[in-house]
Amino acid sequence: ITAGSVKVLSVVYFAATERPLADAFEAKVRGNASDLFLTDAANAVLWQPYGAIEATLVEGTPDSCPIRRVTHLGDGWCDSGAANTPECGWDSGDCCNVDAPLFNCRDPLSSNFGRAAPTGAKYPVPRNPRYAVTERPQSTEGFVSSYNNYYEFGFSKSAPAATTKRADIVDFFEGPWTVKIEGLVESPMEIDVKDLIDMFHIEERLYRHRCVEAWSIVVPWNGFPLYKLLDLVKPLAAAKYISFQTFHDPLISSFHQEGQGRGFDWPYLEGLSMEEARNEMAFLSVGQYQAPLPPQSGAPLRLTLPWKYGFKSAKSLVSIKFVEEQPQSFWTKANRNEYGFWANVNPQVKHPRWSQASEKQFTDKSFGSSVEQIDTQLYNGYGNEVAYLYEDLKDDLGDVLYI
Repeated sequence: ITAGSVKVLSVVYFAATERPLADAFEAKVRGNASDLFLTDAANAVLWQPYGAIEATLVEGTPDSCPIRRVTHLGDGWCDSGAANTPECGWDSGDCCNVDAPLFNCRDPLSSNFGRAAPTGAKYPVPRNPRYAVTERPQSTEGFVSSYNNYYEFGFSKSAPAATTKRADIVDFFEGPWTVKIEGLVESPMEIDVKDLIDMFHIEERLYRHRCVEAWSIVVPWNGFPLYKLLDLVKPLAAAKYISFQTFHDPLISSFHQEGQGRGFDWPYLEGLSMEEARNEMAFLSVGQYQAPLPPQSGAPLRLTLPWKYGFKSAKSLVSIKFVEEQPQSFWTKANRNEYGFWANVNPQVKHPRWSQASEKQFTDKSFGSSVEQIDTQLYNGYGNEVAYLYEDLKDDLGDVLYI
């Protein structure tokens, strides 16, 4: 099957669907050849390869990557394949090299089939080279841990780091901390966050972070791809969205007390579509700078969505709920005209009160003239990875996708 310059040589089918694979008549490759769609004769999508289908591609030009996988599962750098190179996106096949970090061999033809590296947050965790930032410097830990938006602990940037040093708050974040995974899933669970983290391989990714307030940082996050949690709990077909909830405790956050939170409707809620949650960039962070998250950064478990404005990356999660209808989020309830459900970064769509065309790039605690003003990129520079998610929504939603 040929699509453009990309020839699909083989498709290995791993997961059952409601319709047999024999119903598929063609494969379509679109965008940057990172998405394969099996369709039927009526051009209806039968299956998308979010961890369910792996394909081997050979590209038509001699100097391009010779072999690429269609799906990027976030652990490709542990492979031993000849195409495990930057040109191939560090993603050349199954993870069966037992000498590599975070190997997880799922190839039944390999002698290492079934073997895997230990799971859990065992620092230092390996950095995934697929998720690098080369065009701007990494922000310092001192800046990232002291310049925070976390309204549960104050409305200035310095308040969260100062407030969360209080002894009872330190004890609260050290746990026990229960996370409920509920709603439209086959395998709901209520689990201590440490036990949840121990179920996954933890990697480091360097991500750009763009705040809706027109400033940005670059942070090394430690965690695991959100889709791996989805694979664990198995969302039902009726689940179209996920709702994420931050903790709610008036004894820990005085702003949760009645009349103290500037009229906000607590707890903090955020949401994603299932398609977004399945994207390789969606990340659940449990650490930063090779250490567990501090409270002001969202300990012990937070969402990290680098192509969206920062308020979408909900902190200190206690509930992950799979639902059928689009959930209301904290900020859409507070001010729908300024903060929407989608909130994808777009320099051409202004915030009602300021431009989003550029941003202050913060590296350390030096302010004033030392802060560089840089141009903002569409999807915060992650268009190759996420733009396909919104192609079919643009006509109906327009600028709503970027508010």
